[in-house]
This record gives sequence, C-alpha cells and structure tokens, in this order.
Amino acid sequence: MRLAFMLAAAPALAQFTITLAGPDGETSVDAIATVGTVDPGDTLETRFRLRNPSSLAIRLTALRISGVAFSLDGQPSTPYVIAPGTNVDFTVRFAPTAFGSYSAALQVNERLILVRGEARLAALLLAEGEGGWQPVDPRYPVDFGRVAANRTVVRRFLLFNEAALPVRVSRVEVSGPNFHLDGDLSLPVDLPPRGEIGFRIRFEPARAGVFRGQLRVDTRVAALDGAAFDPPLPAAVVELPSDAAESGKQITGVVRFAEQVEAAGRVRLTLRFQPAADGTPDDMSVQFLPSASRSIELSAAPGDTRIPFVFQTGATAGLLSLWLESGPVPREARLVIPPAPVRIHVIEAERAPGAILVRLDGVDNTRSASLAVFRFTERNGREHSPIRVDVGSALSGHFRESPLGGLFSMRLRFPVTGDAREVTGVAAEIHNAQGAGHAGPIRF
Repeated sequence: MRLAFMLAAAPALAQFTITLAGPDGETSVDAIATVGTVDPGDTLETRFRLRNPSSLAIRLTALRISGVAFSLDGQPSTPYVIAPGTNVDFTVRFAPTAFGSYSAALQVNERLILVRGEARLAALLLAEGEGGWQPVDPRYPVDFGRVAANRTVVRRFLLFNEAALPVRVSRVEVSGPNFHLDGDLSLPVDLPPRGEIGFRIRFEPARAGVFRGQLRVDTRVAALDGAAFDPPLPAAVVELPSDAAESGKQITGVVRFAEQVEAAGRVRLTLRFQPAADGTPDDMSVQFLPSASRSIELSAAPGDTRIPFVFQTGATAGLLSLWLESGPVPREARLVIPPAPVRIHVIEAERAPGAILVRLDGVDNTRSASLAVFRFTERNGREHSPIRVDVGSALSGHFRESPLGGLFSMRLRFPVTGDAREVTGVAAEIHNAQGAGHAGPIRF
C-alpha cells in the first residue's frame, strides 16, 4: 500500500514596517536610525511609526529602548494588537548631558534597531531655581513667575563645560519685551574643562500682561515666560480739615496713600449720615460735589500720594461717616456735626407799597427754630421796638417735607403805616434750642 502525502507551504507571518515620521514625510528604518545632533542638556524628540500594511492583525509584544540618554514616550502598553492598515506612533527622546556620541538598542518584538545620536561640544545651560541649578530644557520655557508691574525679577543662569575639551561660547542674547540681560558678558570666551560662566536675566514688566522672551546661547534657544499684574494701591486713609465739623460747609478732604501709587487704580468713597435726633429724616444735602451723590469713585494715577475730593456737611446735626473702599478692608473716617444755633446766610430787604419785605435764608441743624426777632431803624437812626414772629409752626412743617435737612428760606411782609421810605435798616435773629443766630443790620 502506498501512502500519499500532500505538502502545503505555511503562510508567512505578517510583519509591520518601521519609519521615522517627520514634517517632510516618512523615512524607512532598517538596522540603524540616526536621530540627529543636539546640545548637552537639550532634548531631541524623534517620532517613530509602526505600520501594519498586511490584512492580518499583528501583536506587539515588546517595545523598549536601552541606552544612556535615550528614552521612550507615548508608546502603547504591551501586549498590543495593531489592526490591519493601521499604525502606532511613539517618540524616542534623546537628552544627552555631555558632549559625545550616544547609541541605544531599540527592541520591537524580536527586531533590534541601533539608534544613534550626537551631543555637540557645547556648554551645559543651567538655570537656578528653588531646588538649585537645573538644566534648561528647551521644550519648556524658563518661568519668571508673576510679579507686580514696574517691579523686577532676576534669575541666574550658568554655562558649564562638562567636557574634557575647551568649549567656546560666542553668543548670549536676550530678546523680547521686558526681558533684559543684566550686565555685560565678555564674549567670546573659552571655557576650560569644568569651567563656568554665569549671567543674569531681568524681567521688568512695565504693565500687566503675559510676556514671552527668548534666550539664545550660540545655536541653542530657550523660551522665557513671565506674567505681570497691576500692583494694588497702597494703604490709604481719609483726612479731613480740623474745622470741618460744622453744618452748611463745603469741605475739601483728601484720600492719602502711605506711599506713591505705582499703577493706576480707583478707590470708592461712600457717605453715610445718621441724624443726632431720633426720628429726624435723612438729610440729602449731605453729599459729594459736584456729583450731588452719596458715593463716588476717585482715580489714582502713578506717582499720586493724595486725591482730593469735595463734599458738603449738610444742614442737620449728626454723625457723618466716610467709608473708603481701597484694599480688602474698608476704612472709616467720622465727622460729628454738633447741634448749633441758627446760621443766617442771607438777609435782604426791600420796600413795597405799604410794607417792607424781608428775606432770610439760613440753616437750623436742630430743626427746632421757633422765634424770629426783627429790629427796624429809620433814616434818622431811631430804632423801632423789636417785632417778634412765631416761626416754629411754619418751619417745622417745612422741615418735615424738605429732603434738605435744616435749610430754610423765609419771606416775611411787614406792613408800614406812613412813608415806608423812612425805614432804612433791619437786623434779624432766629432762636432755636441751641441759642440765637443773628444777621444784620443791613441798609436798604
């Protein structure tokens, strides 16, 4: 008996391709991949691509790199299945710390690829931070932090030669708004082995904002970042003149800062008033001028140490408070307006047929005026007997209705028997709970 055997060819295992993926396209990788040249302390990142061109899935079981200064980033965890027609990208990171030639073994499943890179002969660039001196990584900006506008932050940098050969430094430049090289460097300079040279960079923002500069050391470029904010206004208080505690006055006060203002800002002033007598209505004539309001904003410019403002004390006895909002805690200045006798600001008189007309304008900050007394004189100097007028009822009704406190204006008519032209002068006084206020005599 004969046995017949049929032999069939085994199917080939699916294989993926390995390429370098760059901005100009992909380059096939065989046994050796060269990533390029970089300065010591810098990092060069190269993107590799595993592509499955077959119609079968490929299982990725090993993806690692072994060698000084080389590492992987963005690689998938193994095992990993690469579907037909898809690809997987990962990055080979080359970060040498010293001059020389470097190599590493990149393993992709059973395949080994020699990865090579060069570190040129250059000084290592370091920046001083909280943890001491650290190499400057060009992938990340050197951060100068946040600082108030018109203030300065200085960071120290160091160029250090780790190589066994002298290194020449020919160029150190700083560019960008608000970043400046502090002092002069004598360049070019040859650094011997283990030699170093230091320099400083100032960040001096003139206004609030986010800023970026650039540090260039020969072929190396590092970004510089800094942010600035407007400094808060200095501590401030409200100052009032010593003679301010009186009704019916326009007062110029000041907001005084503890030091010069560095950046423009605003403060808010608010007036509050509490009448001395219980049940007395508010006095709306207590207000800032010229806005005729109880709250104002004042602008502070750089260099200011004081801001003036004007307010009027109104026409009512009581407690006047000025609240300053500048900073986290409001500050208060108090002004006690004491009760006072009536003040007569205007006294005028004129003749009318058969009468004398008298006008009195004034302020009664107690709102308690009750009696007015008038003394008329004739052309020959003779003074008539005082005329007493009960004004309490009329004025109390006026004060109840008026929003302007104790301000009043009275018009009185005095009948005259005979020739009114003979009456040529008048004086007046008005009495309240605090005493009498006088005006005149005047001639008319």
